Amino acid sequence: MQLKISSQPPSHWDAMISRFNGNMFHSPQWAASRRAGNCRPLYFELHDRQDDCRGIALGIETRSPVPIVGRLSRQLEFETFPVVCDDRNDLLRNMMQNIISSAADRACRRVVFNSYMSRTALPRSVEVDVDTEDRIEFVVNLAQSDDELVSKMSKHHKRKLKKACKHDLTFEHYQDLDAMQQFRKLQKRSRDRRLERGEEMAVMEDTYYETLGKRYFANDLGTVFMLTKDGTPVSAAFVAHYGSHALYMYGGSSDAGFKMDAPLLLFTRIFAHCREQGRRVFNLGGVPMQAREPEAPSHGLYRFKDGFGGEQRFCENVVARNLNPGRDKLFNLGKRLFRQVR
Repeated sequence: MQLKISSQPPSHWDAMISRFNGNMFHSPQWAASRRAGNCRPLYFELHDRQDDCRGIALGIETRSPVPIVGRLSRQLEFETFPVVCDDRNDLLRNMMQNIISSAADRACRRVVFNSYMSRTALPRSVEVDVDTEDRIEFVVNLAQSDDELVSKMSKHHKRKLKKACKHDLTFEHYQDLDAMQQFRKLQKRSRDRRLERGEEMAVMEDTYYETLGKRYFANDLGTVFMLTKDGTPVSAAFVAHYGSHALYMYGGSSDAGFKMDAPLLLFTRIFAHCREQGRRVFNLGGVPMQAREPEAPSHGLYRFKDGFGGEQRFCENVVARNLNPGRDKLFNLGKRLFRQVR
């Protein structure tokens, strides 16, 4: 098997996405949303001896913008696993091994394979030293009718949905930064409520969401969905979409929206809208595997996503570290020197 790498999408890339049933994180549109001064997309193809493509992957090579340190900080990150012919484990294993070896040759310090929207788990026989993080994703089949989707919800969700429907909430959707800012306010309030309950919730800075919105909206990869009460937003979600798939990325509700159980109604409206747009699969995102335990801090999020009655998909993030030990030492030394100079 031979690995081919290019910094621009090959002319047949879209055909390969279709052939291997790839997702948004394999698309040139998503790659364009990530391109920046210190980030560049790389397109990987696995070819057999007859030069037939057997799998593809799209990674983002990043480095620190700090002079000198940046030259030593190169790493390669994939939001999703490679997709290969017939989802064969041996091909997936071969491609991941080749990518890691290539990254080491390119002086990368580490390779990260996130598993968002991945269909296959890590082959246990990958012969590399990697760290893994077990996750669960929740996938809803949008080919079902609204009634069928509701019928599969938990009793808890059905009760809350019935309550939310009594509040005369208006469903809206936007692809602009004003809506992103309104979503951000609701997300912050949800974060504060979770912190008050003793949970942990990492939220990026405002500039991250502004940049995310600009890039996703420009490439028609994302939409802000919102419920309002008398013109005031009470619950919102940022959803990514590509082809027949949609992915819930972030959400939040005001205190009033939380009391009205607006998030349940919001998602049922999103499901219907996505179906109308030709989406057939809705991924509610994931939680750590330990979230299944009642005492886990993220168990509430597990119950919320599981309550929609979709498929539970077990997957894992993978990190190959210390690919260039010498560069690691120089990188850490450079960081210490940079802090002293500052």
